[in-house]
Amino acid sequence: MTDFHLLSDKQIIAKLGSRFDKKRIQKGFMDKEVMAKGGVSSDALNKFRSAKGGITLLNFIRLFRGIDELDKIETLLSVEKPLLFSDKTTDNKRKRIRQKTLPKKAFVWGNDQ
Repeated sequence: MTDFHLLSDKQIIAKLGSRFDKKRIQKGFMDKEVMAKGGVSSDALNKFRSAKGGITLLNFIRLFRGIDELDKIETLLSVEKPLLFSDKTTDNKRKRIRQKTLPKKAFVWGNDQ
């Protein structure tokens, strides 16, 4: 395993491109098949491999579609259910994070100065 947090952005892209190619070969897909199935150009595929120009998120998704690994992208940002929340209803899911408020002090007549 690689410690990605120790690598530059370009090095990470290069690693991902290399791993993508290993997976493509492992699954027996030729470049032409990946490009046709994913709807991506050879230029985009080569940029991903070389990490020279980077790659768009759209082309990243298309490349994974081209090797039948689209479901792997879902695990990139998987969200585990926090232990504090019950699963009684789906309506209790957090939708936003709000700023914490300080508890209000009780008003006492004469302390309003």
